[in-house]
Amino acid sequence: MRMPLWLWSLTGVAIIAVALYAAVLAGWVFSTPPVPDSVFCTQDAMQCPDGSYVGRTGPNCEFVCPVTTTPTTPTQVTVEAQIGKSATALGVDILPLEVVEDSRCPVDVQCVWAGRVSVSVRIHSAMGESTMTFTPGTPVTTEAQTITLLDVKPSPYAGVTIKQSQYVFIFQIEKRK
Repeated sequence: MRMPLWLWSLTGVAIIAVALYAAVLAGWVFSTPPVPDSVFCTQDAMQCPDGSYVGRTGPNCEFVCPVTTTPTTPTQVTVEAQIGKSATALGVDILPLEVVEDSRCPVDVQCVWAGRVSVSVRIHSAMGESTMTFTPGTPVTTEAQTITLLDVKPSPYAGVTIKQSQYVFIFQIEKRK
């Protein structure tokens, strides 16, 4: 028995439709970009320095802790103080009381000896209170700080008397380690 012509036509159309569908599907499969290799990290966790917990992440399965910045407090400060006017820094209060000696060579005179200057200072901190005499460049150590008189202003001039109220003292306060 022979197949009717219309059945042959229908079979031909079906074969062509399947072939077109296969061609479209093949074009779509080969035209999509390949998926990169997937990485699967283990589910362990780590505690970061800030107290939070993180899991592994990224292509290398690394632990990534959040970056935290801690505010830094200075360990060394320079302050200015005057007779009767205190300066406070790093937990210490410096109050110059009086100039004990000022034999510095005047700026407008040539001297053989540079002279010296010293000042009586009251130091107040959490450790207590004391009175000390400072000279420039000589550090004085307390329980928690090292205090150095860096400079005394104004510089003397020949024939000009510096009043106690005109003196400015520059101190460096440094926390002891």
